[in-house]
Amino acid sequence: MTDLWSQRLAKHQRQQFKYLRLVFNDHFVIALIFMLGGLGYAYSNALKGLTHPVWWAKPLGLIVLLIVLGFGHLATLVEEADTVFLLPKEESFPAYLERAWRYSLLLPSIVMIFAVLALAPFLWIGAGMTMWGLLFLGVTELVLKALNLKLAVLQRYQMANWQQHTSWLFYGFSLLVLAAAFYIHPLVGVVLAVLGAVYARMQQRQVGHFHLRWQYLAATEKTRMFNLYRFYNLFTDVPGMGSRVKRRSYLDFIANWVKPTHDDAYGYLFIRGFLRGTEYSGLYIRFVILGSIILYFSSQWVLALILFALFLYMTGFQLLPFYHQYDGIIFTHLYPLSDQQKQRSFERLVQWLMGVQWGIGALVILVVWKFTMPTAIILIATFVEVLAFVRIYTPQRLRPQKRIIR
Repeated sequence: MTDLWSQRLAKHQRQQFKYLRLVFNDHFVIALIFMLGGLGYAYSNALKGLTHPVWWAKPLGLIVLLIVLGFGHLATLVEEADTVFLLPKEESFPAYLERAWRYSLLLPSIVMIFAVLALAPFLWIGAGMTMWGLLFLGVTELVLKALNLKLAVLQRYQMANWQQHTSWLFYGFSLLVLAAAFYIHPLVGVVLAVLGAVYARMQQRQVGHFHLRWQYLAATEKTRMFNLYRFYNLFTDVPGMGSRVKRRSYLDFIANWVKPTHDDAYGYLFIRGFLRGTEYSGLYIRFVILGSIILYFSSQWVLALILFALFLYMTGFQLLPFYHQYDGIIFTHLYPLSDQQKQRSFERLVQWLMGVQWGIGALVILVVWKFTMPTAIILIATFVEVLAFVRIYTPQRLRPQKRIIR
């Protein structure tokens, strides 16, 4: 079973690295740097306003750490065929799950450490915690995450009825532990978390007397990989991943603005496909919401200009593949319309979407900065960017490449 885990882990990592190279491309990395820089700058300015402990610091820190505990799930790399072919190896499967537990704990541990380090200045000033207290708090968070994954391992066995409520039990216990760490003493949180981990370890020694829930084991891993690939699908095409379609009749008034005339059939198709599809519409909504939040907390108008322009560009750039969304449907090739008409319809869609995003961002800028000269510069520059992207950049990207025949 050890060799089987090593083989599957190597295969899994090669596949993940292939998609991660596409996700963390130049555009995304640049945007991520600016977003983290903007958030860090806003966070630094907010901390300057805290000169003494405040009552809401501990509840806020508790909630944030409790939310961070939800990051990361047990990665077993089990396939559906294993429910049949690995059934004779069930007795040796605990060693396989032990290695899966260790692997699954790696990335969440890094996230927990960074979360505690990010909260440390806030808790130092706002909650009056000491360095030792912050250290004990970080240890508590790591032990609780290890307990969470250990309970996930136990949940794969037919042990007891309480397994159906493992999540509720874990988060209830974690709430008590973190509350004790904040309001009693951080060392108390460490002791309680370790006691919980010891109890889970003792329970794991008894798994040899129970059978595996093979169907549940395969179903949970399939769901985990589906959610992961759905995230990758926002940046690149993942084989076998298709976006879901929802009726969304409450958005019909938007689609009715585009009249289904004989010379704008593509415009009607694009707007309907965008409103009903979950892939591009979800990505668009995330960019608009995230960009608006970051703009609201931007304290420097130059930084706000860069972030606003960057989010507009990222939105338009991510919408460009939607132009070829229906190329594989034979009925669209029966339209008596030219490629130029299709391109003009798509450019109107991009202009409309980027214009709505620009309008929302402009409202946020006006709320934060009022109507000043920096505000005018930001609005004019980003408006020109939208026009340049739609009228110049988009036609160049959609222009079919000529093949050179040698």
